[in-house]
Amino acid sequence: MKMAKIKSFSIILYMLVLVGCSTKTDSAQAMEKEPLLNFVAVADLQDTLSEFSQVLLKIELLNTKEDILKHGINTPDEHQARLNYYRTKFKNDIYLISHKDTIACYDVHAERLFMDLPYMNFILTFNHHVADKDLLQINDIVYSNKSVLVDIDQIKQAQ
Repeated sequence: MKMAKIKSFSIILYMLVLVGCSTKTDSAQAMEKEPLLNFVAVADLQDTLSEFSQVLLKIELLNTKEDILKHGINTPDEHQARLNYYRTKFKNDIYLISHKDTIACYDVHAERLFMDLPYMNFILTFNHHVADKDLLQINDIVYSNKSVLVDIDQIKQAQ
């Protein structure tokens, strides 16, 4: 009887270890699927003449040389869908947070280079002046399914 209890206890302990290992494996797989991204935004904060402001945004995959538009996809149709998203729908996922206001992106221009690059550049247009301490809110539905807040840095002017 005592031997049966020890055997049962050993089996339960073994199963707990397996469940713990599979959980670690699942989280490790999630980390592999969700790439490390860097968002950099710059704007000319001195330009107060125009009613519109433009922000340059760079989205970059870190730790890889893989094309950002092809990362994590397997078919030409998926690639085309991602291109179409950035051309037509990406602006709906970008906001300027200025003081207590949240301003939707007015327009986006995606720089399209026909090379495999780990980054992509965008020109974002807002019908609001971009000021110091403003932030971009980007609802990243392509890579992480998270909202990201990005500081907007001042463009350094050439002397």
